[in-house]
Amino acid sequence: MMIALPATAVRDHYASATGLPPKGSRVWITGFTKQDHDEAARLLGLHGLLPTAFATGADAMLVPEPTPAILDEAARSGRRVLVPDDLKRGSTPLDRRTAVEVTADSVRILDVTLPRQPAGGPLVPAAARFRHLCLDAAFLQAARTVAIAASARMPCALEGDTAVAKTTAVLWVAHLCRQEAVRLNLNGQSDTGELVGRFMPAAEGPAAWRFWEGVVPDAMRHGRWVVLDELNLAEPQVLERLNPVLEQPPSLVLTEHDGTQFGPGGAVPVADSFRIFATMNPAEYAGRSVLSPAFRDRWSLWTFLESPAEADYRALLERLVHGVHPEITLAGVVWQAADSEPVYPQLACAAGIDSVLAALASFHCAVAAAAGGTGAAELGRTRRERYVFTRRTLLATMTLLAERVARGEELEGAAGDVVELTYLSRLAPGPDRQAVQSALRSVELR
Repeated sequence: MMIALPATAVRDHYASATGLPPKGSRVWITGFTKQDHDEAARLLGLHGLLPTAFATGADAMLVPEPTPAILDEAARSGRRVLVPDDLKRGSTPLDRRTAVEVTADSVRILDVTLPRQPAGGPLVPAAARFRHLCLDAAFLQAARTVAIAASARMPCALEGDTAVAKTTAVLWVAHLCRQEAVRLNLNGQSDTGELVGRFMPAAEGPAAWRFWEGVVPDAMRHGRWVVLDELNLAEPQVLERLNPVLEQPPSLVLTEHDGTQFGPGGAVPVADSFRIFATMNPAEYAGRSVLSPAFRDRWSLWTFLESPAEADYRALLERLVHGVHPEITLAGVVWQAADSEPVYPQLACAAGIDSVLAALASFHCAVAAAAGGTGAAELGRTRRERYVFTRRTLLATMTLLAERVARGEELEGAAGDVVELTYLSRLAPGPDRQAVQSALRSVELR
């Protein structure tokens, strides 16, 4: 079994308005100097095209000048040949803005502005949680959805594959707004007591039992954000208890206790800053429940987050090493977050680091796709549990690589050793491991 780098089929049709491949096509950049390569990648991004440093899986190729050899190669592979002038002719000057702006009393995420709490509290997500964060297009648009929901006081659900930063997007926005947030991980054993409340033995006092308010009414009372993680792991009948909370305006009656009513006409007003969010993997994941249409419909904003592409993995690695966030284009504006402190600055000066980062991004993308993250699995088809390779695997790889280089090891050799540890060791000996070893050799990491 061979693992091919993930790719769409070669495109036969091109956008008539610009003569360029359709948005989302992968374009192989070859023959440029490092500086010109970066400019070429920027131009591709302005057109919604995905730059790649590898030929495999590319829909088109971008070269400084098409030579006969390049044209012959393009004819054999069915790829369109582009030159920088093709991109410049089809582009118009765009406004440029900082993607995130934080002041004393407001937070702007792209084009959405939220108020900032005057003071934080113990439940405000800590900054350290987000030190690895890359503000790429997918993440910023997820955060923008969260900001829109928070501004409009709408329940918001984020759905997507493992490790696409669903929960992180909500907590990051809360962090920027100095907003207290509580996170509840749901599972098949979750009951309404966790959400709404239950009677518990009293630790002291004359009463043998006392009622403990669950996460939701407590947040409604104190103005916190609630994040219900793994929403569709809970039983549907448990979740349906939240239906009135998802209405606008939200309300809740504690029938489990004394009938206390939260919301309009009740004894307990719902605090202005209360919001509710949910995250989940698709129902196709093992153990997930199918949510009722009525329940799903009550989530005013429901967004499916796409899995990262190779360009996103490359942007993450460059952010970790160089501290630079990628540019994104939205609504005719080029947005880019200000540089952040590199997480692994010791790698920035290592000879050949940019080539290693490109190879690692391509390799990870190939293995993640083969494991079934974005489609049918090629790896582990005979296993009851599929292999999982996410950005967490990539972060573990970078942490170990930085430690090796800091100890004086040569970069490329250390990279090969670390990848064997973080990727190959997860695979059963035999065809699966051999396939990934082949992919590792194809990007020259081994």
